[in-house]
Amino acid sequence: MLTTVKKKLLGMFWPRGSKANIIRGPLKGHKFVISDNSGWSPIVGRWEPESQTLFTRVIKPGSVVYDLGANNGIHSLLFSKLVGAKGKVFSFEPLPSNCKEIMNNAALNNIDNIEVVQAAVSNQAGETVFHLGLHDKQGSLVGIGRESGNDIKVKLTTLDDFIDGGNPKPDFLKIDIEGAESLALHGFEKRVGEILPNFFIELHTPEQDEKVGQFLLKHNYKAFRLKDGVSAPELGLHDLEPIKDLTKPYPTPDGIWGTILAVHPSKFKSLAQ
Repeated sequence: MLTTVKKKLLGMFWPRGSKANIIRGPLKGHKFVISDNSGWSPIVGRWEPESQTLFTRVIKPGSVVYDLGANNGIHSLLFSKLVGAKGKVFSFEPLPSNCKEIMNNAALNNIDNIEVVQAAVSNQAGETVFHLGLHDKQGSLVGIGRESGNDIKVKLTTLDDFIDGGNPKPDFLKIDIEGAESLALHGFEKRVGEILPNFFIELHTPEQDEKVGQFLLKHNYKAFRLKDGVSAPELGLHDLEPIKDLTKPYPTPDGIWGTILAVHPSKFKSLAQ
């Protein structure tokens, strides 16, 4: 976390609303607009650095990436770089202000392989109430972090419907949607067994731990938790701990919780290459 003194110094160099060059991390050299949503963390390489390091190891050129809960788009920018000109990134984000931020940052870097989808991903299509957090750039379908008490209506889509609509199938999905993880996965039941993409999932509650674990077991996935200093030899990757019991939520030590990578065994070899 950035200290108060560091924040003041960063604010002198890069005021909110200003354009800055990212000076550290895998996006070094990219441009980014400082906002209330992002703060300065992306500029100094401190926006979820462990996750970004993993992305650089597992996302291949030419891949199709679905970014569920794209937020300010910092991960979408990295996905764009990793998949290259022959790949594609779909940034799913229900909040209009965040969608604008993603598009602005993509344009700032002359990126044309990011497509913003202004919708929340769930188990059914339509419209629903979305609960806002501290400001209009945070929120949840299920009310996690509902500090403001304000609600807006947002569009809903499902992964199955999106793919059935003729869009490219995903090779990799990042899911960080504040407690609605299992809803998004249940809206993928029809096509997941055919596609078998890799999943990166931020789990938020013990209830979601269990439901996501059930989904992964049903489709014969193996899961690994981000953890420094350990390795997953079957994937050929470091800083990943194999999850032994997908039926047990937090706080079970060897259960499913935290930040996870889920991979079908048929994809182990290609991921390790």
